[in-house]
Amino acid sequence: MRRFLFFIAIVFIAAALASPAHAQWWKKEREKSRLDEQVVHSGGRSAVRLKWDDGYIEVKALGTADPALVFSVVQGKAMAVEAARALAYAKLAEAVEGVSVDGVTLVKNALLQSQVVRTRVKAHIKNARVLSEKAMGDMDRGFSAEVTLGMLLRGPGGLAGNVTPWAATRPVKPYKPDAAFRTHEKFTGVIVETSDTGFRPSLAPRILEEKTEKVIFGPHLVAKEILQKLGPVGYAARLDKGKAKKRVGKNPLIVQAIAASGKKKGDIVLVKKDADRLLAADREGKFLSQAAVMIVLSRPTKEIMRKPGKNYGVFVGIAKYPKTAGAEFGQLDFAAKDAQAMAALLSTRTGYDSSRIKVLVDRAATRQAIIDALRDLRGRVKEEDMVLLYFSAHGTTGKGEDGRSHYYMVPYDGRVEDIETSGVQD
Repeated sequence: MRRFLFFIAIVFIAAALASPAHAQWWKKEREKSRLDEQVVHSGGRSAVRLKWDDGYIEVKALGTADPALVFSVVQGKAMAVEAARALAYAKLAEAVEGVSVDGVTLVKNALLQSQVVRTRVKAHIKNARVLSEKAMGDMDRGFSAEVTLGMLLRGPGGLAGNVTPWAATRPVKPYKPDAAFRTHEKFTGVIVETSDTGFRPSLAPRILEEKTEKVIFGPHLVAKEILQKLGPVGYAARLDKGKAKKRVGKNPLIVQAIAASGKKKGDIVLVKKDADRLLAADREGKFLSQAAVMIVLSRPTKEIMRKPGKNYGVFVGIAKYPKTAGAEFGQLDFAAKDAQAMAALLSTRTGYDSSRIKVLVDRAATRQAIIDALRDLRGRVKEEDMVLLYFSAHGTTGKGEDGRSHYYMVPYDGRVEDIETSGVQD
């Protein structure tokens, strides 16, 4: 077994996991998710479930009692329960040791390197919550029992709280960002999409820059009390679910990972520009120290493309600019008509719908209107959907707040002398 996480409100999760319906998870068909790993061991005598998005480990084990050694029904059931418990705790310990801390380290490595971690983890396993116990049988047929254990991996009292503080003390080579890089709005957290990278969940994944593999984010950047309470990251199986999590706030930055790193594939790699973007956003929002980080691990793109979702379109056309825009932005004969015609055409095609098409022409195509139209899509679009941005108007280049040259789309209220704040930057 490799890795896992545990979700809680103990009172509520214990009641749910102990219910007869939930206790049969290893026998049921389930929705495919790389955040819900299940292994049934040979013979079906034990099974382990790793629920990374909800954050828990669940272990089920079966035990029996030899009728020849039993003197009463009560004793027979008790012996079967004891056998099931012993197997469940053994399988839980085995599973915990195989959890990835990051791309190169397992929990068993941490146990070898730190006496404190070893003591705390062993105590954590010993105190795993018994979610259900069920004994059955009689003197003629023999006795059997089923025991289910549950354990938190994050949150107060979770396994992550015993391991990630140790992980945070290890030396790292920090990535030095471009100090001049700027973002144009305040972000409340970050969502990292990892579906096509081969990434495998870990307790304390590091985010690395592509060429140097220097550390952009890791547990060392998270405030100690937050690390104990939340762990450094959360997980979600879909981008829309990731955005819905309270962890990253109402306006998270979304970046796409390009690869997974380490033998265990438990670290994440970003391109340099996204590394600079993330750290620039954090300078303004200061969310990394609060662990406002969600990792999305959904279906691979190839799988999503087999069943496409809805199509959305934002069509912008500006034929007539005001005189305040500057002499460089002269009138365009067909720009507004082109945007309207393209929107009308696509609204008749399969997959499009007028309710999912936004048209902004001339006076309506201000910078704020364009940004609002795109931002509105962030709360509506799902991973299988497609978005088309059609822009027919002037474009230009100019220096941004970082002092470097950028491409800009020129909205209706764009001004040549102030293009970095009045244009829509690339």
